[in-house]
Amino acid sequence: MFSNPSHLLSSPSTILNTLTLTHTHTIKAIIDIDGNNWSARFPYLLCTNSIIIRITPDFIEQQYTSATATTTTTTTTTTAPSTNAVFPNVHYIPASITNLTSVIEHVINIQNDIQIQEIVQNANDWCVQQLTKDVFINNAITTLDMYQQALVHHGVMDDNGRVGSGVDNIDDLVECNV
Repeated sequence: MFSNPSHLLSSPSTILNTLTLTHTHTIKAIIDIDGNNWSARFPYLLCTNSIIIRITPDFIEQQYTSATATTTTTTTTTTAPSTNAVFPNVHYIPASITNLTSVIEHVINIQNDIQIQEIVQNANDWCVQQLTKDVFINNAITTLDMYQQALVHHGVMDDNGRVGSGVDNIDDLVECNV
């Protein structure tokens, strides 16, 4: 796939050919690495017949605060918030740059095939339930409602949806101490 065949890419490499999303269904594992801030392709990768190895981002993507639900497979039990969220080791395999090699070895080990197939099935089930027109519309409306609530809370908008004088008092340039 790369012009530099060495296992460790110590020099620049060029991608020789790429795969379409349709062709990813024939691959055992796909490594997903976020771009600038998030991965738009990640939810769609969960719809493939491949295990997704996701490089864990260095930031918190979302916070889920609803009640918990327990998911049990033959190899693991995971308790997680009951939302439309996806969870490590339930829907995908988490990895980092430092442990990626060992995660790949785990995924390709034939002794782990049942666990991998369960995770792929969980991801596919999530995909069927969550990537629908109704869920998309509901999520969009919920996001807009939360945005409006935030504007009301900060005095930018009143309860009737009218923009008030609070707009002048907002300083959206906040120093980052990270």
